[in-house]
Amino acid sequence: MTNNEKIAKIKKEITINNSMRVTYSLYGKYGKLLKKYNNTACFSNLCYPISNWYKLKLKLKSTEENVEYIEFWLKLIMKIETKITIKDNYLIIPNLGEGKTMFILTAIRYLWEGCNNYDDIVIMTKRIIDLHPTIDPLKAILLANSCTMNCKGWGHSLVNCVVNELKGIWHYRSYKGNSVHEFTNSSYGNPDVLKQFRKAKIDKYDVLPVLKHFGYE
Repeated sequence: MTNNEKIAKIKKEITINNSMRVTYSLYGKYGKLLKKYNNTACFSNLCYPISNWYKLKLKLKSTEENVEYIEFWLKLIMKIETKITIKDNYLIIPNLGEGKTMFILTAIRYLWEGCNNYDDIVIMTKRIIDLHPTIDPLKAILLANSCTMNCKGWGHSLVNCVVNELKGIWHYRSYKGNSVHEFTNSSYGNPDVLKQFRKAKIDKYDVLPVLKHFGYE
């Protein structure tokens, strides 16, 4: 079965739910199940540093508004991290090191994280790529993160306010650090710029203010 067929199967059987709670299992190097978490809060049970597991098997969900974007989002994430595979309607994510793993898990989670108002990032990323088909996929995600209408701090976002520097796939692949926010270079951000973006947006999914700010319009 091809990845396209696997993604189509996931889309057909995916759970519609906007809760931050997730179901996943951790496995050792030789396939031994180490721990299974069912409907647990976020990925808060992952150990730090995340070094005692080999792969993570993740059950996917989606908010109702993101169902049409499941295929787009999974292909985009797998373009950034080529080591991700699909098996039996689950994403199989290897231990990529703390920084990369948390980056990928955070980005995947936008499919269903409607309770924290981050699910609009998926649709905005699609709009950015539609307007600029050759843009680096990771830069598109960070741009969308930087203009979400409801971003509320650090815990569930790649960006605190607005990125200071757009990082791309090459930066991700060469990154060896342990902090998502250190990688995205969001520091403590500039809330005033984010307020300006929000004020200028004509609707929830408008990306033109952030594109203009970063020289894409």
